[in-house]
Amino acid sequence: MAKAQTFAQRVKADTTTNAGIRHMMVIRSDNIAHPEVKRVFNAIPAAYKRERNWCNKAMDYVGPNQKIYVDASQHSSIVSIYITIYDLDDLKTDKRLSRLLTTFLTPEWVAMPTTDNAGSERYRGRTYTFNKTTPIHTKETHPSVKWLRKNDKQSWDLDDHMKKPLTIRVSVSGYVKEDNTTCRIETVEVREEVIKTEVKRLVCA
Repeated sequence: MAKAQTFAQRVKADTTTNAGIRHMMVIRSDNIAHPEVKRVFNAIPAAYKRERNWCNKAMDYVGPNQKIYVDASQHSSIVSIYITIYDLDDLKTDKRLSRLLTTFLTPEWVAMPTTDNAGSERYRGRTYTFNKTTPIHTKETHPSVKWLRKNDKQSWDLDDHMKKPLTIRVSVSGYVKEDNTTCRIETVEVREEVIKTEVKRLVCA
């Protein structure tokens, strides 16, 4: 059986994408190894990280009634950590959710507006998002940086990447039990959407 390629090897072997873009994808994907990302991840209670599956550029943890997915964007300097918890007693007093949110309710994090997940009775919940920035850790000695400096001197993406900080985004989604009676779906607005579609034909002279 052939040895599985790393994400960097697969990207570099992709001859259908511009070489400069491929190297930027490798650089940004390496953000997942940033020391601050590791520190944030380690701050998440161990109970949420029981089982682990490795992906090409992400860490995927799946456990009983919960899952964590860590993803490094290939198109911007953002690392996202998605945490999903199911079967909560409620959204206000459930200890699993409150303990997790407390981890990110500190001055170093910026709390974003919450998003209600009210698409169906079975999946009723809320998503809490927190952002923080930290200096980028990419070094000029990185193989892909050296390649771009030599072969793509007008790589604005690289210059932008090296100057801007890394954004770490944590999204915590909590869903209540199906038989929960404390959370109900309420219609607050009805929006009417008009969709216009052009019907075209071919006219040949």
